[in-house]
Amino acid sequence: MRISTDWQRRTGSAFSFNAWFAEDKVSIQGRAAEFTRLGEEGGRIIYSFCPDCGTSVHYRIDTQPGLVATPAGAFA
Repeated sequence: MRISTDWQRRTGSAFSFNAWFAEDKVSIQGRAAEFTRLGEEGGRIIYSFCPDCGTSVHYRIDTQPGLVATPAGAFA
């Protein structure tokens, strides 16, 4: 079993807790910057983040089409 280090780069931790939603049920408004990373197995991960402070707002993964993930603590 391989353990990905991608989440450590985004969160600074070995763990990530996210809420997943159907993309057609989410309304995303406002400015966001994007960064695309190739996953360890070749799929794309598209991160959207605040261009002012760098906070992760949501992301999409090629292997989960039609879904968008939001870091669960982003809006606490």
